[in-house]
Amino acid sequence: MAGAAKRYEAGFRFGFATDTYDSDGEAQGPDAAPALDFATLEHACGTERTGRFEQMPPSFSAKKVKGRPAYELARKKQVVEREGG
Repeated sequence: MAGAAKRYEAGFRFGFATDTYDSDGEAQGPDAAPALDFATLEHACGTERTGRFEQMPPSFSAKKVKGRPAYELARKKQVVEREGG
């Protein structure tokens, strides 16, 4: 529905990243869980990560770039020109 409010729910795996931001990508380093405590987590989830904010879609996304999903270009190692959205 156009114009409807959106809500997102997320899960996090601290200390691990891939080039596609999902489980299909290539690891960007070792899988090493960082030492976390409540204060560190509270700071990481602070007010700058809640509420309304502009978002830049990742290169590996379904957002259309020149009529094609960005992930098609990214998988071919082509530069993906992105805009906020």
